[in-house]
Amino acid sequence: MSWDIKIGDPLTSVSDFISIKVMDTIAGSKRFDAVFNDANDKLGTYTQYADVQILLDSTVIFRGRIESMLPDFETNTIEFSGKDYLGELLDRYIIESYTNKLRSYIVDHVVQNYAPSLTRANITASPASTEITRTFKTTAWDVCVECAAEDGYSFWADVNKDFHYLEKGYTDSGITITLGTDPIRSFSIEESGEEIINRITVYGAGVGASQVAVMKEDPASQEYYGVIKEERIVNTQITTEAEAESIADGFLSENAWTLDIVNLTTIGYETLNAGEKIHLTLGRYNIDEDYLVITKTHEFPSHVTKIQVARYAKNLEGLIANLIERILSLERAGVEDDAVIVRFAKFYEELRLTDTIVISKRDINDSFLFGSGKFGVTLVGDKRSQAVVLYSGGGL
Repeated sequence: MSWDIKIGDPLTSVSDFISIKVMDTIAGSKRFDAVFNDANDKLGTYTQYADVQILLDSTVIFRGRIESMLPDFETNTIEFSGKDYLGELLDRYIIESYTNKLRSYIVDHVVQNYAPSLTRANITASPASTEITRTFKTTAWDVCVECAAEDGYSFWADVNKDFHYLEKGYTDSGITITLGTDPIRSFSIEESGEEIINRITVYGAGVGASQVAVMKEDPASQEYYGVIKEERIVNTQITTEAEAESIADGFLSENAWTLDIVNLTTIGYETLNAGEKIHLTLGRYNIDEDYLVITKTHEFPSHVTKIQVARYAKNLEGLIANLIERILSLERAGVEDDAVIVRFAKFYEELRLTDTIVISKRDINDSFLFGSGKFGVTLVGDKRSQAVVLYSGGGL
């Protein structure tokens, strides 16, 4: 397998990489991590937000930007990491008001203004007569997430830097992965979800024969799992059978099924994308069904491809939607980690390795200076004001 990573403008191959990881998810942005030799040279050559393109056997599997550059001067290596161009939406906080506009118009406007490196050739109009009037005070990312959820659409950026906003649907990749035939190195099976409940009885207002009472069940779930598990809900605020039936149906839709997750370690599948369906056959484990790709990760130097899939069926789309919502929430939290937690973790790690520490605080908030015998003087924050020494002493 042949790997190539290109950086800069124009994109130029950088050959001295030690490791590469590219992760694609069913929702959110693609991410990459790559470690290179010669940290000092890389720091002098490349900058944050430089373009990155990664190819595997001549197939482009990632295109995005460097968002973090972390040198390790002990080993003279440096780690670059970043996201695809959707990352621009995560970084931008906006205040925008729209009057009687389709959500697709709002998304198009936000991407045009806050992620200008993306083209917008694949934005599908929202359903007719669904115009909204709304003021957004949030990130450009959250605007797209909110509009997509309400339209029932999904969004992503492809390797040609084009933004897609389309009616949600899961494309069949046409790929079948079979144990014993295809190069499955290892796999594990797990369940994502709470205990299965496939029969529910809802009790509402009233007493005796006049009490509102509805029992609903999911025979398909009972047959699939070979078990009947029942629960009761008592709520005297329920006054009609129609209310009780609605509550029972909603409960079963969330609890009668659980997502069967399979983690595969294999080789290849460069053209397979997260969000596509595959057919998975693990004969001895009674698995011969369609599965949806949740994440796919290519790794070098192991050359393995790690694929996480969830069993797909129409009655599982609600659970899949909940999983996507959690992934999108993690994407947002990950930005906060990148911006704050990781930064100070790196700062602490360098302090831990120092001979001598001098920590100074400037009168601008969040501005720190530290120096050491090994690392010289390194700034974290802003250097426009006079420093006041807070601590001088030995390493940690």
